[in-house]
Amino acid sequence: MGLQAKRAKGGMAATFTTGFKKGQRQPDKGSCGPGGDVRLLCKGGGLEEALHILDSMDRGDIQARSGTYVSLLQICISMKALTEGKRFHAHIINSGFKADVSLGNTLVNMYAKCGSLEDARRTFERMPKRNVITWNTMLAACAQHGKGKEALQLFRRMKMEGVVPDKPTFVSVLSAC
Repeated sequence: MGLQAKRAKGGMAATFTTGFKKGQRQPDKGSCGPGGDVRLLCKGGGLEEALHILDSMDRGDIQARSGTYVSLLQICISMKALTEGKRFHAHIINSGFKADVSLGNTLVNMYAKCGSLEDARRTFERMPKRNVITWNTMLAACAQHGKGKEALQLFRRMKMEGVVPDKPTFVSVLSAC
């Protein structure tokens, strides 16, 4: 039997079956899985409830996948929900989840698009691995926040670190000027 997380929303209880057994890292075949439940809830505006479900998963020794976190952060971006995005980021750190490049890129993007260039930069600097998308995301963030000089310095650093620029790189650098 899968774990269940019950949360009240608008006076009505919603039950989400994770499809996982305690200690299991992959859902049973044919199960939606906790990530799908959490994403569906968030699309309905239930970011707080999604955090509770993630906490319940942690207590049940179930770890969300990178794609679940990416989806949640993308919803935060679309809702300009910086506070909730920071809480998801804290959850990722506190759960011991090892972020991949895609998740790191999404975190940088979330901070930038929700108005916190400082947090975007801090997250970028702490990423153990970066790709051209990581650099483009940070360059676009600098451009978006009117930091042309910082974008040019970052572009120089990108080239010095051997990352090959692509078309979006040049678009971001030009828009930063």
